[in-house]
Amino acid sequence: MSLIGNIKKRLLAKPERNMRDLWIKAEAESLAISNKMRRISLESNILFRRHPGTDPDSDITVAIFAGRSDIDTVALTVEALMEQTVLAGKIILYLPESEREYLPASLHILQNRGLELCFHPDDNVPAPPHGAIITGPSDLPDLRFISTYAETGQTRHNNNY
Repeated sequence: MSLIGNIKKRLLAKPERNMRDLWIKAEAESLAISNKMRRISLESNILFRRHPGTDPDSDITVAIFAGRSDIDTVALTVEALMEQTVLAGKIILYLPESEREYLPASLHILQNRGLELCFHPDDNVPAPPHGAIITGPSDLPDLRFISTYAETGQTRHNNNY
């Protein structure tokens, strides 16, 4: 059944409920489905895309800092960055040395498309490289920032990592 059909069915089945509450619930379910579809799309692209995810002519460097809790999902963030209309020249993923043995295959695949892995001692997070740089955590909510940088020249720094 389609999403709209599902909403209609629920509205007709429980007329005593507040329409606004039902609409909010339907929107939340729609968003959850959309997020699942996006995740599936990113996972599929990691496995099957072969074109470079970086542009050697670009002066943009993206530095992502990830830890143990991010290791299984950071590949999705990297793939989303590699799908931007404006590609970064470098995408560097900083990981603690202790995570080297736990790297998922998805990160090895992304290395073939331009991802650089940089391991650091667990207690010493390095400063990102110099130049035009955008830093952020591994679960960036808005991945359109490379295009924003290209259009405005302003970097977006998020130091909550």
